[in-house]
Amino acid sequence: MTSKPLFVCEPEKGALLLEKERQNPPFPIRELTYIFDGAKEITEKREWIRHNIVAKDVILQSPKYFLNRQERYARSLKVLRQLVFYKLKYNMTDEEWLYLQWEGYNDSFPTMLHEFAFLPFLQKAATEEVQKQLVPLAKNYGIIGAYSQTELGHGSNVQGLETTSTFIKETDEFELHTPTLTSLKWWPGCLGQTATHTIIMARMIIDGKDYGIHPFILQVRCLNTHTPLPGITIGEIGPKLGTDAVDNGYLKLNHVRIPRKNLCMAFSSVDQNGKYTAPAHPKLAYVGMVSVRATIVQDAARNLAQAVTIAVRYSIVRQQFSQKKSLEESSVLNYSMQQYRLFPSLATAYALTFTGRAMKRMFSSLESELKRGEHSLLSEVHAVSSGFKSLTTTLAGEGMEQCRLCCGGHGYTKSSGLPDLYASYIGVVTAEGENYLLTQQTGRYLLKLFQKLMSGEEVKPGQTTEYILRAVKHQISLGGQNCSCEMCICPVKEGEHTEFLLSRVQLAAYQHRTIRLLTDLANDIQAQLANNPENLSFVQIWNSLQVEIYRLSRAHCLYLVAKFFIEAVEEIRQNGGHESVWKSLKTLCDFFILYYLEKDIGEFSQDNYISRGQILLLRKQLKITMTSLRPLALGFVDAFNFSDHQLDSCLGRFDGRVYEALYQYVLDDPSSGKTVSESYKYIRPLIRQEFIHSPKISKL
Repeated sequence: MTSKPLFVCEPEKGALLLEKERQNPPFPIRELTYIFDGAKEITEKREWIRHNIVAKDVILQSPKYFLNRQERYARSLKVLRQLVFYKLKYNMTDEEWLYLQWEGYNDSFPTMLHEFAFLPFLQKAATEEVQKQLVPLAKNYGIIGAYSQTELGHGSNVQGLETTSTFIKETDEFELHTPTLTSLKWWPGCLGQTATHTIIMARMIIDGKDYGIHPFILQVRCLNTHTPLPGITIGEIGPKLGTDAVDNGYLKLNHVRIPRKNLCMAFSSVDQNGKYTAPAHPKLAYVGMVSVRATIVQDAARNLAQAVTIAVRYSIVRQQFSQKKSLEESSVLNYSMQQYRLFPSLATAYALTFTGRAMKRMFSSLESELKRGEHSLLSEVHAVSSGFKSLTTTLAGEGMEQCRLCCGGHGYTKSSGLPDLYASYIGVVTAEGENYLLTQQTGRYLLKLFQKLMSGEEVKPGQTTEYILRAVKHQISLGGQNCSCEMCICPVKEGEHTEFLLSRVQLAAYQHRTIRLLTDLANDIQAQLANNPENLSFVQIWNSLQVEIYRLSRAHCLYLVAKFFIEAVEEIRQNGGHESVWKSLKTLCDFFILYYLEKDIGEFSQDNYISRGQILLLRKQLKITMTSLRPLALGFVDAFNFSDHQLDSCLGRFDGRVYEALYQYVLDDPSSGKTVSESYKYIRPLIRQEFIHSPKISKL
């Protein structure tokens, strides 16, 4: 909801509260904004776009909450057209185009899959010939692409997809076909009405032999008329929980031919004689998906940051009850329960920001390695991206809903911005890999690594698993003997609760938890295989341990998030960051780590790594740290530097004029000027008691 002139009245108390808190900021807000954005230059570019393009464009500023689904979709395409116009007008780089999308869109991104799946797939997996032909068009929206993998009957089980792509030697073509009802492509965003092309995942068949799932490029609509091409039935799947501006679609194919070059052949290929060349590494086919998941991690941080900005500002503006003898009410953020509910989301937003950057660095290293023809990082990055996708989207989704709940009744109205933000985001928990199933990828990778290490095999540790190598070597050296080192017993001494603020103590606890869960999983599997009266297969045993695998993946990824947060704060300190900035971030980092340590305390105390006395010390320090975050909270959310246009929220306005904005919102409702609703005609007979006087019918 954009900032616009409201009716004239005295300044609200809440607005004055925000103004008062901003008078003496606890740290240089601007410096933290540069850190959040990645560089001063990025912030300045974003703000130039904000003030010189977005704020001046009537279409970009148009309201959305009173529109129906079709109107929201139409608005999103109008906004897209405007943004592409500005992209071409200012000859924007890829980075500048991304900033324009961030600043310009305040609704579901209608062509998100075009930007984050279709285009990257073309650039990374298509042949050089196809790239030269399609990439320039795709960048300027001369073609618009979707990503079609999920089917009506199959989602996470990619190997079970039914869509076929049969090679026809005589014409040097592939024939795409959806042979069953359950093989229809179902759910791809942008496909229903918008896309002209799609990446389609299909089962490749050559001379009757099934070579598994491969990606193909398919044109679905005419570039002149936008009508579906012959053999293609396409449309929308209907209303959803959220994302009204996105046309999720279905696709039915009836023996549709495409040239052989439309097979994405960067890693595997088929020649004109039908000879198939397999990829050098079995997981190369997942590179495109890893790229998408790296983006998803960064997106989780941004969405959660928006929600917590709204909730923290409103929690300062909103006053309830008095904590002193005076009659003056207190901001609800001053209450410890509100802090305990909100501050985890605040800390998580920053934690995921630094995790997203680490994930991006890992993917960049992988890309560089692949260009050299090497694949040593592929399995690790694939496993980490799977675990991170699951963890970060779950944390973001749960955090956004908690932010809504923390805003009370007003959080339930669309005017708060939170219902729309949550409903539009939460679909990603199941999209691009269902969150609970994805953790099996991470668990399988960790288990294989553990088994190799325990067997004495020489293994080069990855950057995310070096601690596992050290722990296994330590286990082997103990030979079953007890040990009281930091890896085995929490070192926090009696009465010394501040020792929980030591990074080495924090990381040691998270490492121990993961190693124990990994060891227990390996022992469980080994025991079931050794004592197996029902002759269960490994797959059956594995499936019986899915809960344990999920816990292992979550523990490993939470450790990495904590590690990346600690390293980011230390890097800021070493690079000469303002002392109040890195110290404030250290407090936020401590709270994040201690909060999830206490939340999962059963997993840390199960083997007596943390004692009952240490649990009490942990809770004491957690509460102290939480209290110290209260004066920092507004500065942290202001540093995110979201515009009122981006938040589109009456509750999250920068100026704090919440109640004026809420009243203005109801006045803007198209039905607000009508004294009597058109639907009154349905209750008029009831109010007038007309049924009482109507002729009676005999009893049933």
